Amino acid sequence: MPQPQFLHKIIRVLLLIRNLKVYADVGYTFENITFNMKCDEFKDIRVRKAMAYALDTAAIVKAVYGDLGAQATGLFSDKIFGFTKLGPIKRDVATAKQLLTEAGFPNGLKTEIQLSESAQTLAMMEIAQAQWKEAGIDVKISSYDAATLSTRSAAGQVNLSRMNYTAMTGDPDHAMTMWNTAAGGSMQPNDAHIDELMVKGLGEFDTTKRAAIYKELQEYCYNTFYNIPIVFPKNVFAHRTNVEGFVFNPSNTWYWNTMTVYAK
Repeated sequence: MPQPQFLHKIIRVLLLIRNLKVYADVGYTFENITFNMKCDEFKDIRVRKAMAYALDTAAIVKAVYGDLGAQATGLFSDKIFGFTKLGPIKRDVATAKQLLTEAGFPNGLKTEIQLSESAQTLAMMEIAQAQWKEAGIDVKISSYDAATLSTRSAAGQVNLSRMNYTAMTGDPDHAMTMWNTAAGGSMQPNDAHIDELMVKGLGEFDTTKRAAIYKELQEYCYNTFYNIPIVFPKNVFAHRTNVEGFVFNPSNTWYWNTMTVYAK
C-alpha cells in the first residue's frame, strides 16, 4: 500500500473523478513500538512505562497519517474479533521523568531504536524521538534493509523496534502471535501467563467465552507495557458508481462475490 502522504494525493485525485465512490476505514493492520524483554534496562517496567508516557501518539498519527490512521486504543485493531479498548495512553512527561529516576536513571536514558528503511517509519520515529527527548530519553535511530533487520532481530540484537502487523484472518490468536514465546521476534516476552492464555483462547470454541479469554489476555499484556500501541492504519477502496454490493473488507482485499457490475 502507498504511504499516507501519497495516498492523500491519490484520494484527492479520485474524489475529482465523476461517478466514483471512495472508502477509507481501519483494517486488520496495527503498528506499535516493541521492547526486547531480554534487554536489561527494558526488564524494568518503570522504564517501559516512562517511554510510553513520554509519547503523544495522537500527535504522531495526525502528523504522519492525517485522516488515514486512527490512534491506537488497544493492542490490536478494533476490527479484530475480541478487541478490548484499553487506551490510548495519555502523555505525561513529568511522570515519565519520575519513573526513570525511580528506575535508576535520574540523568536520563540512552538507547537505540532499529527500523526498516521506510520514509513513513522514519517520520514517525523522528517525532517520537523528539518527544522522548523532552522526558530525558535519548533515542538513536538506526535504519536497515528488511533482510538485515530480520537477521538482527532473530539474533536478539534489536532492543527497541517498530512493528507493523496485519492479522489477515481477523482472529485475536493471529493478532497476538508476536506475544507467544514460540514466536521469537524482537519482543520476546517469554511470559508463561501469556502463553497459557493464548493456548486457552485458541482451544475455546464458544465465542463468548473466547472473547472473555482474549479480554483478559489483552488487559494483562497492555499493563505489562511490553509494547506501545501507536496507530491503526486505514485501508482505502474505490469503485465506479455502476458497481453495487461493495462490502468493506478489513483484510484489504475485495469481496468479489458480493458485487455486481452494471452496464452504464
